[in-house]
Amino acid sequence: LSYCPSYFPQKYLPYIVRISALALVETLRSYNIASRVKPPNDIYVNGKKIAGILIDTEIRRDSVERIYIGIGLNINNSIEDMPEQVSKVVTTMHDLTSEIYSIQSVLFKILDNIFCEFEMLNNIENIDNLWNEVVLNKSIEV
Repeated sequence: LSYCPSYFPQKYLPYIVRISALALVETLRSYNIASRVKPPNDIYVNGKKIAGILIDTEIRRDSVERIYIGIGLNINNSIEDMPEQVSKVVTTMHDLTSEIYSIQSVLFKILDNIFCEFEMLNNIENIDNLWNEVVLNKSIEV
């Protein structure tokens, strides 16, 4: 996802990972998959990684020009097709539910949830509260 804000205060940049993670947690919840965030940027289900987030930005003269949000989510692949050392530490939506998902539908839910989370930037306390509900290790600061 590439986002070109007309105005985006730099003080909110540390929250991009958080709102992206919250959007993924909400997306998975909509498929009845309970997940947690392992700071700073991984999503886990039952102790196994299901997703990861990478953020990059373009900043010029103290102005945020562009925000890039990269999300990797294991959807329809199966741990049966993975090497044993990988299958021990990851999971997929398909393996958790035995369902085959429309990748387009999952993408649209993620995007919708990200845009909803972006609107919460006006209430940082709310983001922090939601983050504390889903974070695995509260002693790690981002």
